[in-house]
Amino acid sequence: MKNSIELIYIVREIEILHQLSQMENNIFTTKLVDILIEKEQKDPAFRHIFLVMDFCDSDLQQIIQNDAMDLSEQHVITIAYNIL
Repeated sequence: MKNSIELIYIVREIEILHQLSQMENNIFTTKLVDILIEKEQKDPAFRHIFLVMDFCDSDLQQIIQNDAMDLSEQHVITIAYNIL
């Protein structure tokens, strides 16, 4: 029972990511490029799902901890808005 509920959550999150990736003006999330499913040769059920996404050369932690980057109030508001 627990696995089926987790599977529903995983599929829902992948679908949301897919829909966000289709939006032309979405610059706030990493684009989903492909989904790869690894299958065992003996077992027809899949074991792993790999989400292929665009490369992002930095993350939020690097941006916040970078002393050289001076974040304005508008930057902080935009980041907080996108997190929520």
